Amino acid sequence: MGGKDKRLLLNARALSSLHLLLLSLFLFSSGIPCIAQGDNSSFSSSSFPLPPKYIPPDNYLINCGSPVNTLLDDGRTFMSDPESSSFLSTDENISTSVDSISLSSSSSSSSSPSVDSLPLYLTARIFQHESTYEFPIFKPGRHWLRLYFHPLPNQKYNLLTAVFSVTADTTVVLNQFSVENNTTMVFKEYLINISSNGLSIKFSPIGNSFAFINAIELISAPDGLIPDSSNALEVSYWLNVGGPIITPQNDTLWRTWLPDTQFMEFPEGAKDVSGAPNIIKYSAGGEATPFIAPNWVYATAEEMADPGVADANFNLT
Repeated sequence: MGGKDKRLLLNARALSSLHLLLLSLFLFSSGIPCIAQGDNSSFSSSSFPLPPKYIPPDNYLINCGSPVNTLLDDGRTFMSDPESSSFLSTDENISTSVDSISLSSSSSSSSSPSVDSLPLYLTARIFQHESTYEFPIFKPGRHWLRLYFHPLPNQKYNLLTAVFSVTADTTVVLNQFSVENNTTMVFKEYLINISSNGLSIKFSPIGNSFAFINAIELISAPDGLIPDSSNALEVSYWLNVGGPIITPQNDTLWRTWLPDTQFMEFPEGAKDVSGAPNIIKYSAGGEATPFIAPNWVYATAEEMADPGVADANFNLT
């Protein structure tokens, strides 16, 4: 599908740097939904109905280190440590927490964390030794793996010094990983292919260090989301070209789509084009579906504007 920049993929037993860059598409390619004639005014989430959510056969949401379940604004409930204990193989029970996190905290991520997910960064589980989450898989195939990291303060463990690796079965998704800034929230998002009836996520401290994790998502992805492949993908960014941020609450697969303005080299040369999301029409049997991108994404685009310069040969991105 156009708009995907696929770089190198994660290899079994080793980390290669593969990223998936998915951009909002221009609306005139084959199989892509188009904007019906109508109102092209701006839109907001309160003006139109939310897109239908995907119902995943496998749906594991864990708020690590939390003594109680956590309900997010997007309607999802993350399990507490006691409720998710059957999935974790460890001899340790070490956790840490804070009451609040400043909204000024920066983010470092393969994608970007949403404000809706801030409650997931308030607690963390700490592992001094190798520890593993084991999840039964009811429908093999593509799954989202989302990992949340924020080095919370702790009297005994300085999470800023933690160095560890994370593997999903034999795929190394993080190798000698660390977070060097206590204001940084790290969100990692992968699309992995599971061919068996179970998946293990292993946290392995390096040397005398330790590991930590704030939250885990493991959820089924729809069939046909990307071309068939046994490789694992790491998401770079979800960009809503020409439009506003789209939070997990307004996405069909709980993704966060960022505005593209901060990534543009020549924003003066771009002109936003938009239509109302409810007039987006998906072709029956077409390659594009609401799960590849919700109507909010297809309702906006960029076109080349009059740049006001003598040489009009320029790029938007």
